[in-house]
Amino acid sequence: MQKNINEETKTELKQIIFIDSAESHYVEIPLNYNMTNLSGTNNIGKTSKLNFLAFSLSGYSNFSNASKKLSGGIENYDKIGSYKHYFPSSSSSIILEVNNNEGDFCIIILGTDPNNCALSYCFVPLPYSVVSKWFIDELTGVTKIKTPEILIKVKENKGHISD
Repeated sequence: MQKNINEETKTELKQIIFIDSAESHYVEIPLNYNMTNLSGTNNIGKTSKLNFLAFSLSGYSNFSNASKKLSGGIENYDKIGSYKHYFPSSSSSIILEVNNNEGDFCIIILGTDPNNCALSYCFVPLPYSVVSKWFIDELTGVTKIKTPEILIKVKENKGHISD
């Protein structure tokens, strides 16, 4: 029986997670196929998080021309300011959990070169329920892992790192 091409290529973004990023210690934003509601008071980062979601799905590897890449140039973004906003420390990560016909996997986005405001995208063939244990201590809730350790874990788990 021949499969419908849409069934073979279906990809769903399940959630985006910000860890020590965009002025948030830890935020999980579940993305529902039918509707996702992101609400809150002014100036808490709703637009900033949505802008990064669009940025990351475009596959940009650095923040050069940030004002054009983030929010279509509407807001005042610069290269260094944008990098520091999303990746203020070596424990900052943004994770996309994705599902396709092979199962759940994570795309971990890391700030790997502060001098050039460059990012690395790490593809890990594990669901976030497994990957989350790398980032957050279940007892204390503290973010412990740093970028070099994440890169090692990605390789140990047969992941791929794209610069």
